[in-house]
This record gives sequence, C-alpha cells and structure tokens, in this order.
Amino acid sequence: NTVIIATEYREFVEPEYPHNQYFTLRHNIYDFNTFDSLGTFIDKAYYRLSNTNKYIAFKRLDPDYGVEIYNYLTKELVQKLFINGLTLTGIEFSPDDKYIVTTNDFGLMRIWDIETAKGVYDYTDGGYSNLDITSDGKFIITSIGRYLLFYPAKYGGSTVPGKTEIIKTIYPNPTNGIVNIELDCPNSKIQYDIYVANAVLIKSSVIENNISLLQIDLSNYANAVYYIRINCGNNVLTYKIIKAD
Repeated sequence: NTVIIATEYREFVEPEYPHNQYFTLRHNIYDFNTFDSLGTFIDKAYYRLSNTNKYIAFKRLDPDYGVEIYNYLTKELVQKLFINGLTLTGIEFSPDDKYIVTTNDFGLMRIWDIETAKGVYDYTDGGYSNLDITSDGKFIITSIGRYLLFYPAKYGGSTVPGKTEIIKTIYPNPTNGIVNIELDCPNSKIQYDIYVANAVLIKSSVIENNISLLQIDLSNYANAVYYIRINCGNNVLTYKIIKAD
C-alpha cells in the first residue's frame, strides 16, 4: 500500500538556568488514501527505507547501537547494529535488502549482513560524508572532502584490490602534531597534498625516495579538520585528519 512518512521535530528550552535545550523526533506513517496512522517511531534520527520496502532503518544518537532496523510492515525490531550513532553519516541498503552499508566521519565504511548483524567488509580510506549504492548493487558511491569515490561492493567479505592496499596504517588521528602513515607503495615517487575542510590546497609535496613511513608535521597548523591526499602511481587516497592540541 502507498504510505506517507511524516517527520515531526520539536525543540524545547528549559525555563530555568542554564536553559538546557533538547528535542524530540517522531516519524509518523500514514495510509496515503485514508490518512489512518500505521505506526510511529519515536526518538530516532533520519531513516532509510529499503529497496523492497521490507525494512526501515533509523539512525539513533547512541554511542553503542547507532542503527536500528525494523520490519516495515509489522514495525517490529529486526536488528541493532553495534556502531557509534553519533559519528554516523550514511545508511544504505543493498538492492536485494540482504545487506546494509554504513559510513561515519572517522574513516570507516562497513557492509553488514542484516540477518546476522555482523560486518562482512570494512573500507578504511578516510572520513566518509555521503553514501549511495548503484541500482545493480555492484558499486558503493561515497565522498571524502570534495572527491567522489566508487568502490566495488564486497558483500562476500573478500578484499578490495588495488588502491586500498597502499596504506597500511595511519596514526595518531586525532593528532597534535606528527601524523605517521605506513605505506606499501611500489612507486619511488609519492606526492601528498594537504587541504583544509573547504577543499583549499595549503601544501603540496613530492618525495622521490621509496619510503615505507611517511611523516607529516601539522604542528604549525591551527586546530581544524584537514584532508591528506596521497598519490602513489595510479592509486590515490584521501584521509581525513583531525588536528587538536
């Protein structure tokens, strides 16, 4: 049946000092023809309806279980995903509704098996902002900074070849100065660029020697969010780095 989902947002301010603010969210589902209420979801953030209308998933502002998946028809809870909802930036279902993909701004995109609520593959290239899946389910589309990225969807948990293999580890993040990036780059020349959050280039450097550890010093930069873009041959990766003293 055809339905309408209406989201109601209310904000409140306590009258007594210090005048704390809080809000409530209600997602009301109505029959399109009769306007009869078919159910209400309370205290959930944004939602995503699955492609076959089997599920509806909600972001929750919960540091432990940030995603709840419900049966769309019965409104019964199906799964909770163990993920920090405070950093969540995207939720998307695979075309067959067997998997769900999540992104956050701390460098993790994960494919989950809905039946088991277990992660089957992680992508760790940087802080992801947006999320979509192609209609055939073969590719996941996301963005880091101003860059649009396409990834092969690995629902079976196999590895993603190519560009995600050139960086082994990046630490510490957040940092108060030095960022260490462990590389596995076969090229003798590595280029890296540093951007601020509004995509303005502030530094570009080329290293001719074949190195396994790239150290970038952010000590003289202001506390902010930066994007480090590393070019190793045909492989280009962008990482979100937080500078905080």
